[in-house]
Amino acid sequence: MDWRSVDELTVADLKATPVWEWREQGGEEQVRATTLDSIPETDGNTVHIALTQFTLTDGTTMFGFCSPGDDSGLDYIQPVIMSEYGHWNLWEGKKNIPKSDETIFPLVYECLVECEGKNLKQTIGEVPQSKDSESV
Repeated sequence: MDWRSVDELTVADLKATPVWEWREQGGEEQVRATTLDSIPETDGNTVHIALTQFTLTDGTTMFGFCSPGDDSGLDYIQPVIMSEYGHWNLWEGKKNIPKSDETIFPLVYECLVECEGKNLKQTIGEVPQSKDSESV
């Protein structure tokens, strides 16, 4: 299975193959399909992303992916909503979907793939602070 840019990954790809291997190669984030139907215990070398469902506060359901192997914080889980507007990396706080924050947050995301015997499900209560918008 060939590696490709994570930006080329679509919701249809994730629904067809819910677990992908992730790597950074030459400054580019890349993924390749796996044959896994669940994510094994993290070995420290392999990073997986998996199909994730997002439910916005207005009831809208969207899909994307996250990396559920380490659920100690958004910067590890790195949930991403995918839409016709591109990928929205929630941990970076740069929104790219045309909805007000009040219709999005709080949002619930749930990894639809079992990881280490459980399904990750968490709530993000407010807009994550962008790395680029730190207070001076």
